[in-house]
Order: sequence, then structure tokens, then C-alpha cells
Amino acid sequence: MLDDIVIDTNVLMHAQNPDELRFSDARQLIESMLACTTSLCIDRGFDIHPARNQSKIGAEYLEKLQPGSLGFALIVSLVEAFRLKQTDRLPPRAVSRAINQLIRNRRDRTFVGVSYNSTERMLISHDYQDFQPAKRGAIRRQLGVRVIDAKDCFPELA
Repeated sequence: MLDDIVIDTNVLMHAQNPDELRFSDARQLIESMLACTTSLCIDRGFDIHPARNQSKIGAEYLEKLQPGSLGFALIVSLVEAFRLKQTDRLPPRAVSRAINQLIRNRRDRTFVGVSYNSTERMLISHDYQDFQPAKRGAIRRQLGVRVIDAKDCFPELA
């Protein structure tokens, strides 16, 4: 059983789009998260109320996930169950430099940095534009962070 995971916003959004190829995987991940004890790890400062939120990942969730959507419901449920684990956004300086060299997108850097600071060092993402297979391998080798699809996480949540 995993202690915590980081979930990229795109996975939560895919759970609302039946036309998305990974729709079923995203929905199953959310259902699995609701049924297990694994925490969702985000950067510090999260508040469900956008005006009080200081978390970058939290801001992206609140901006992109519609109230009433499955992804939004997961966030609310985890907050209520005290399973939203807040950690530092920035890893040590040398790791931050490596992240900056590996990843162009600033938002993705935040997700990888939080993943690095999490217990399990696991990022669930369906983003193959910024996290191509070779880059996923480099992130794992250089940082010890696994970037995997939702379907690859199921066995570890059960």
C-alpha cells in the first residue's frame, strides 16, 4: 500500500471526458483513491477556498476542475478525510537544478518537486508531451521519482 502519491491535473480531468482514451483508467484511479488510505500529496498552503489557497498544485486543481466533477469530488473528499498531505514545493538546491534542466514547463516542475519531497516519490500523469518515455526514465534515474500512468498505479493502491 502506498503512503502518498501526486496526481497531475490532466489525470483528474480525463476522468470527466469519455472521449479521452484513458477515461476509464482515470476514473478507476479516483475510485481506488476513495477506497484506500493513500494520501494525495500537494505543495503547502492549500485551501479549498481559492482566495485563501497558496498552493500551486492546489491552484491548478481549483482552476481546472469543475465543482461537481469526479476530480473535484476526490479533492474535497480527501480534504475532509485528512488525506491531503502537504509538503514542500522545492526540493534541495541540487535537485531543483536537475528538475529545471529536465523539465521546461514550470507547473510540471512543481509536480515533480512535490513528488520528490513525497514519501513514495510517485507522480501519476498522462502527459506525454512534457513527460515523454525517455524523460520519464531520466527523471527516475536522476531524481528517483517514478512518473507513471494511472493504470500502472492500481496494483499499488489495492
